[in-house]
Amino acid sequence: NMNASRFVCDFKGINAQTLEDKVLEVCKDFYQNQRIYTKIKGAIDKRIKRQRNIEKHHTLTQEQLIEKLAQGIIDAETFREQTQSLRQQPQRTTSINGHQIQHTIQNIIQKRFTLNILYPYIETIHITKDKNLIGIYFKNEPLNIVNQTMQSSIA
Repeated sequence: NMNASRFVCDFKGINAQTLEDKVLEVCKDFYQNQRIYTKIKGAIDKRIKRQRNIEKHHTLTQEQLIEKLAQGIIDAETFREQTQSLRQQPQRTTSINGHQIQHTIQNIIQKRFTLNILYPYIETIHITKDKNLIGIYFKNEPLNIVNQTMQSSIA
């Protein structure tokens, strides 16, 4: 059919650098708005709590060792070994500052996040005839992060 051979695509072209910049910007915004640092801080706090419980249940304090020595439950050699063991243990686990985590992750996202890092994870990018970015989908994820970014910034 001759009419079909004259079909012209309305979409002429797009500046690749402009598209790449927009995709990177949307991805950065998406990850910053998802509050990843909150999830990381939660995981770290959970691990610290677990570690503190282990420390509390498995280490003898200096006072407990003195008491056991006084009661004759342990001898002087055992007291010396366990006291030395207490000194060699790492310092008590401390809390993590949420602002430090937030700052570090934002720094990573802003300064080290590149399309080369994201490229293996991006499945599809949708753009309109008017060259507007309307969709970014990661592999094995049905979520359009362009929509999520817009929703996050409105809320």
